[in-house]
Amino acid sequence: MLFDRRLRGPAPAAAVAVADADDSIAMSTQRPASAAPAQPRSRRILGWAGSVLLLVSVLYLLFSMATSPSLHWDRIGFYLFSQSILSGVGMTIVLAIVSQVLSTIVGFVAASMRSSRNVILSTLAAAYIAAFRATPLLVQILLWYNLALFIPNLQLGIPFTDVVFVSVPTNDVLGPFAAALIGLSLAEGAYMAEIIRSGLLSVPRGQWDASLSLGMTRTQAFWRIIVPEAVRVMLPTAGNQFINVIKATALVSVVGGGDLLTRAQSIYSTNYLVVPLLIVATIWYVTLTVAATLLQVFIERRLDVNRASSYRSWSAELFRRRTPVIARRATDAGGSI
Repeated sequence: MLFDRRLRGPAPAAAVAVADADDSIAMSTQRPASAAPAQPRSRRILGWAGSVLLLVSVLYLLFSMATSPSLHWDRIGFYLFSQSILSGVGMTIVLAIVSQVLSTIVGFVAASMRSSRNVILSTLAAAYIAAFRATPLLVQILLWYNLALFIPNLQLGIPFTDVVFVSVPTNDVLGPFAAALIGLSLAEGAYMAEIIRSGLLSVPRGQWDASLSLGMTRTQAFWRIIVPEAVRVMLPTAGNQFINVIKATALVSVVGGGDLLTRAQSIYSTNYLVVPLLIVATIWYVTLTVAATLLQVFIERRLDVNRASSYRSWSAELFRRRTPVIARRATDAGGSI
């Protein structure tokens, strides 16, 4: 407004008064962007009332469970660290870790085939991912456990001939543990394939070009540049998938795989303490998932470049503040303090 007045020369007094009035009205009607609109008092009261009601309901539920004589808290404490339950916890951990490792390997191979320009490999990988993601995990475990019903023997030989080098009964190979491990690994491998593929696609194409321009081979560029950047993208989803694997091991109980839920079921089938043993299993599942979550958070923070750089800059600044000037000069020059 002042710039226009200087260009046009002196304006009439009435026009100046009207312009100043418009500017004052516009400035008075403007509200800072950071200021949030105040909520009505009735809405705040209803929000607090609902929160208090929810808190009271949760506390009442916890109090009812804690004081219920039918839960047998003494038996829960007894079986929580019993030898049978602890062996089931160990089997659950082994199943979760081994199946996650195998599913990651299967997922990496399937993701590479899915991204291949070879039509046959890409089609086979897409069919595998679609089939195993569309079938419930419980059905897959049961199919692998009952594989001997339609394939009595596992044979190694020349296809479409009668030449057989090795033949073993299927039941001798696929016991409850093996069937559960194969079912978990192949089912989770289909999900890991999409996670890995999405992580690799998230890396810009310019990273490939920059790596190759530095003289790296495609293999070196893939393992040194592409994979480390893709891991930071894949890690949150892969961590959630591992937590799902821990909980999915409970499905192994249908074939008696010796996991945590199988041990709990075998105990309450004799003493009929169904709910206390299920609470024991729940406590251990929650403990394992919380531990996996904390491990995921720790790895994410270690791989966070911004957080690591800020920590290094903060530690360097702290070192410069606390170190005497002469010693700091000696350190910068390459000497020792």
